[in-house]
Amino acid sequence: MSRHADTALVVGAPLALALLELYHPHPHDLFRLDLRAWMSVHYLQIVLFPLAALALARIVRGRRGFAAALCRAGAFVFGVSWVAFDTAAGVTTGILLQSARASGAPDAWRQAIMAIWEHPIVGAGACYSGSPV
Repeated sequence: MSRHADTALVVGAPLALALLELYHPHPHDLFRLDLRAWMSVHYLQIVLFPLAALALARIVRGRRGFAAALCRAGAFVFGVSWVAFDTAAGVTTGILLQSARASGAPDAWRQAIMAIWEHPIVGAGACYSGSPV
């Protein structure tokens, strides 16, 4: 990898993720979300989480020892787990909300959507302050 491409990855991926997070909607009522912004942020996160993890692993490239190995392992766990979490909590919730709106009876979908949102493992409701409904 060229030095410019390496620098672009190491600086650009985490910076892009940080800037994207400035636009992440913080719902107080899921059923009033700007779904275009919600879905855009979550689709971009699916790309940027592993790129940020790869950037971190790239920083310790060629280094040996426990700290470097721990850094690489942590970056891998971060990249994989946050993609899985973001897919479940962000994208799945957004798709269900889009379908609920399109159905004309969004309240009929509330229980199913809230079951995902409030789930202790895959849900995101605990990540946001205030009531998730």
